[in-house]
Amino acid sequence: RTRPPRHDAAAQERWINRYTCAALSSTAIWAGIQVWIAIDPVIPPLVKSVSLFGTIAFSTVLAHLYTSMLRMTVIGIGLLIVPTGFVLWLDPELQILALTLTLYAAYLSAAAMRSRADYRRRLEVDEALVEQRDRYEELSRTDSLTG
Repeated sequence: RTRPPRHDAAAQERWINRYTCAALSSTAIWAGIQVWIAIDPVIPPLVKSVSLFGTIAFSTVLAHLYTSMLRMTVIGIGLLIVPTGFVLWLDPELQILALTLTLYAAYLSAAAMRSRADYRRRLEVDEALVEQRDRYEELSRTDSLTG
């Protein structure tokens, strides 16, 4: 289904809520599978490592891609990192990975905040450019020298 028209704010809000639910649902499913992979003794260590890299990549994407929806970003990163980190902390052999994941989660939090700030600055610059263009357009129609 396509996005609703811009003039319908309520429909836009509903669409964003549905989108957020779908995105967070897929994140929760991924996190559940990651925890299962991490605790299942039958799964080879290489598969566990690859899935952990996938989880780290997924959380990195959330930190940088969804900057306009900071709440979704934070919840998504939490869904991915917290259960996985908890499982890693329980295994004494994997505690160094757990520490690394914990430190990376702190980095992701800072990166998400920075991406959000950059996003907002970009919106402000774009808005200022539109306003300036509109002023120049208005002046070009009313200025006695040009019109």
